[in-house]
Amino acid sequence: MLVQHRCFPIFYKTVMDGMAVRPCHRRLMKKTPFNILINIPKMQFESELLDVIVNRYNEEGDFFELGGQPIYFTAEDIALIIGLPAFGVTPKLDSSTTESKIKSRFFRNSSMITRGALKSTMSSLVDSNNPRDIKYFVRLWIAFMFSCFLFFIVHYNCLVPLLTMLDDLNSTWNYAWSVAIRNQVMEGVQKQRACIAERNEGQYSKSSMGYVFGCTVVLCAWFYEHTRTNRRRPANNRVSPRLFNWVMKLTRRRGEKDANPFRVKSNEVVIELQVDDGERWLLQGGSMAEIKRRNTPLNFWKKEEEQQLDEPRRQIGGGVVRSIILKRKLGQLHQSQGTRLIKKIKKMKKDMATLKGEMELLRRENEMLMAHRKENEEKALEEEDKNGLEEDLESEMFEDVNELSIVPYSQDPEEVRSPDCNELSIVPFSQDPEEGMLEEVLTEKRRNYQGKRFLDPYLCIGEKWISAWQIRDVLFKTELKDDALDMYFGILEEEPSVKKWFYVCSYAQKTLNNSDPITEDPMSAEAYMSTLSGFFRRCTTKMLKDIDMVLMPVHSAVKECQHWHLLVVDFKVHRFVEYNSMRTVAGFAEMTDIVVQWLKMYFKLIHLISDVENWPIG
Repeated sequence: MLVQHRCFPIFYKTVMDGMAVRPCHRRLMKKTPFNILINIPKMQFESELLDVIVNRYNEEGDFFELGGQPIYFTAEDIALIIGLPAFGVTPKLDSSTTESKIKSRFFRNSSMITRGALKSTMSSLVDSNNPRDIKYFVRLWIAFMFSCFLFFIVHYNCLVPLLTMLDDLNSTWNYAWSVAIRNQVMEGVQKQRACIAERNEGQYSKSSMGYVFGCTVVLCAWFYEHTRTNRRRPANNRVSPRLFNWVMKLTRRRGEKDANPFRVKSNEVVIELQVDDGERWLLQGGSMAEIKRRNTPLNFWKKEEEQQLDEPRRQIGGGVVRSIILKRKLGQLHQSQGTRLIKKIKKMKKDMATLKGEMELLRRENEMLMAHRKENEEKALEEEDKNGLEEDLESEMFEDVNELSIVPYSQDPEEVRSPDCNELSIVPFSQDPEEGMLEEVLTEKRRNYQGKRFLDPYLCIGEKWISAWQIRDVLFKTELKDDALDMYFGILEEEPSVKKWFYVCSYAQKTLNNSDPITEDPMSAEAYMSTLSGFFRRCTTKMLKDIDMVLMPVHSAVKECQHWHLLVVDFKVHRFVEYNSMRTVAGFAEMTDIVVQWLKMYFKLIHLISDVENWPIG
């Protein structure tokens, strides 16, 4: 008989997905500390995991033994995992206070408030436009969340003393909810640890094993956070709160049916969780305005505008249910990345023939210009020789023979008269009158890699992950273009840590390119690698000899996905290198092939780089 629990967030998700919550409700819900839990994913854990964790609890030291090391289940860890503050007044779960606005209006004659009763009451208020009912709906929503997976007791009853704290929604920021979660969970762990000890000794009955009440999913996620092995990687390291990282069951390897999937080695234990800048307010607190500003909700599945119209609803079987619009939006969100790439690829293929013709025309013009210059220089040389010969003959007629100087036989008068003028410099294809000034701007100074200093604290610390908040602060609190270029160069130098950084960063692409690679009116960026069109206009043969690399963003993502794609042309090693933040999308590789074909044709025809066809794509 294993230790049991009744913490099932899936019921809360099912009810909220079917509830026709309107924007007027969401605006008020987002002003509470529970806004991060409005939309939650399906979270599932192994049934025996809770039993394993409780069995490793040490009563004397009040810690859990993981991998032979004592690990403490603290309120600070809970705050990082579930996203609720760990500072303020600790809610008293056993308080004798029972009076509250919710109980006085809806449950005056009820001693127990179940989640079913809360669900029915919410359904009766969801269509009301009365501001008073809107506030009561938000209070009921928080109480329903309590009864489903945050705070609950037997038969999924809500703790009545907690309802008093919901009378003033603004005051909900003043409570240390993470501390209360720990107190309730640890109370159940301590009781069940004694039952497990009797079970291990064979002196227990099935009826003696009880339940661990409270938010046990946090305890399971805490176990994964402190025991990160190759089989227990989070689903997405950028998701906040961290609880949403562990949304799937633990998958065992093939052939491990009888093995213990929860064994922990000493070198797999994370003693202390690292705190990101975006999570620090959960532990330190701040003013009310600062708390609300920092705690802007990061929706896990979708982002809805607050001012959008009410979603259409349908009557099915006499009940109001949510329409399928949100599900359709969710499907579009997952498919938007691939659809966008397909459209770009079609446009690039369509314009490739035109570009090839333009390149051929530029090559011919360049050859004609070089031939014309050579012809003019030859004519000038002939005129110079002719004028020089006439002057020599004329001077010989008037010079005194005794004053003539003797020219040694070994000296060639041709060499004395004129230098060799047969060498011709390669003429760039562009004859823009401002070209000289442009080249001076582009090649006046090599980059000094100052932006690399932003990455050094992160790329050299082993297993620590860089959060999206840190990358955002680095890129959007400084001069964007220069620091972003320096960061790119710094990444290329840190080869062992490149993959780790690329998979967690989602903002660097925006600093260089906010438009598609091929547009009718390409953006005029100061950085010459911003777009292909801008690169073609500014690139010269002299410039290619002075640089080592060209960093070329070839894909710009939308706000929902925030993926990026970078192509590096390495003139020093003679290769093309591809980096992107979503390697599983096949469209990235196809787009890279098309862009590389353009570049190879351009470098070969215009700049006469003969071996560019053999440059590999790394």
